[in-house]
Amino acid sequence: MKALSQFYPFVEPEVMGCPYPVIDHQLRLAMREFCDETRVWKEWLDPVTLDGTTSRFDYDLTQSQELVRVLRASIDGEELDIVDGGSTPADWNEDVPSDITRDTLVHFDTAEYLILPKPTAGGVLLVQMAFRPSLAATQVGDILYTRYAEKVAEGCKARLMAMLGQPWANAAQSDYHARRFARAIADAANDDFARGKTSRRTKPCP
Repeated sequence: MKALSQFYPFVEPEVMGCPYPVIDHQLRLAMREFCDETRVWKEWLDPVTLDGTTSRFDYDLTQSQELVRVLRASIDGEELDIVDGGSTPADWNEDVPSDITRDTLVHFDTAEYLILPKPTAGGVLLVQMAFRPSLAATQVGDILYTRYAEKVAEGCKARLMAMLGQPWANAAQSDYHARRFARAIADAANDDFARGKTSRRTKPCP
């Protein structure tokens, strides 16, 4: 994980005098948009050996993470269908709906996801999730720094320079950085899609 402060060199020189808490807030907002649109911050969770007693599992996120969506899941290498349960309450009936015809992971906007029907004991569950920074994040995924630091900085600068009345405001430059940010989002989404077509992990690492 990378601290937000590591992104300052990509932002601060063009918004001199802007307080760090303001930079942090706009960095989070820019990163959230970037992650929502590209899903580049994604991770495989630690493998889980199923015990056969439950179909409910926790996301187990840090205070710096929020779920964008579950991208992939498998049990012993067999891919599960992924269904978005939206804001369905956590006490949703665990009976298998008639429209679910194969093993399926149902993910929610809450803290849990379901696997239907209830998985049997002994299998190894792998889940890949896409994240975005929470509004309280102090750290973010390494990829946002190592690959996209300058890109997300464009979005941050666009937001900061749009703050009319502030000494660092600059409408023309805000528009310039906003266009560059939009282009960066499109490029990152396309690149990630292309990489995803050639990188498929369904079995636990030896």
